[in-house]
Amino acid sequence: MERSKTGVPSEKILIVDDNPQNLRVLFTLLSKEGYDIRPVLNADQALLSVNSSIPPDLILLNIMMPEMDGFQLFEELSRSSKNFNIPVIFISEKNHMNDKRKGFSLEGVDYITKPFNKKEVLARIKTQMVLRNQSQKLLRTELSTQNKKITNESTERTILIVDDTPANCKLLKIMLDTQKYIVIVAETGKQAIHHVTKNDPDIILMDMMLPDMDGAEVIKQIRLNPNMKKIPVIAVSAIIGIKNFHEYRPLGFDDYIVKPVSPNDLNTSLNKHLNLT
Repeated sequence: MERSKTGVPSEKILIVDDNPQNLRVLFTLLSKEGYDIRPVLNADQALLSVNSSIPPDLILLNIMMPEMDGFQLFEELSRSSKNFNIPVIFISEKNHMNDKRKGFSLEGVDYITKPFNKKEVLARIKTQMVLRNQSQKLLRTELSTQNKKITNESTERTILIVDDTPANCKLLKIMLDTQKYIVIVAETGKQAIHHVTKNDPDIILMDMMLPDMDGAEVIKQIRLNPNMKKIPVIAVSAIIGIKNFHEYRPLGFDDYIVKPVSPNDLNTSLNKHLNLT
């Protein structure tokens, strides 16, 4: 088995794209992170790789390809194996919302857009590796240990997750599952504003990149309501960190969590802003 620089077995990523330049960019970026990369140019090569004795752990699949596009290839992969459960991240042109909707309807786990944002690509891939490599049972065991520190004050607390990527929402909901929270999910800024008005959440976990408006604009709209000015809002992002959070705090954010989200970071932030410690 291939091993990364740290000696840990490398996760295997199959990249399917008919553009050699895209393959080179992704191969270089992901190889440096220790992943075992398998670049292929067409559907036939992809099918051979997936059906090999050592299939990939994750597939990056370009949508626009000749002969067989990414959606058709995904459906063919699903038909070719009764137990096909390899997560697929679709690669799409920027602002092609129809591609995004169709990808999620086919049960693709996420998408990345071209031109590639390196931080975004790495964050989305790491999120999927967390979901795949850490079983839900192990994750809940870890959370259960941490949750012993949480008091009964968490009962009936409502958390609004604002994120248009199902995989991110799934990961956060798994992390919150053993706690006494009411979890609401909004996939757009418009939905988030609606839920804030209707459900009066105790805290908001806000993705920065949404299909209809960015996270900062959502917070701006929410803060226009005097009753909503004190709701803690946590930015959940791969592009915000300790060096630049000062730029986002004036926009109405109270704190940030870096993607991919860890259980410890999530609990620390919730405990702090819900006064559970």
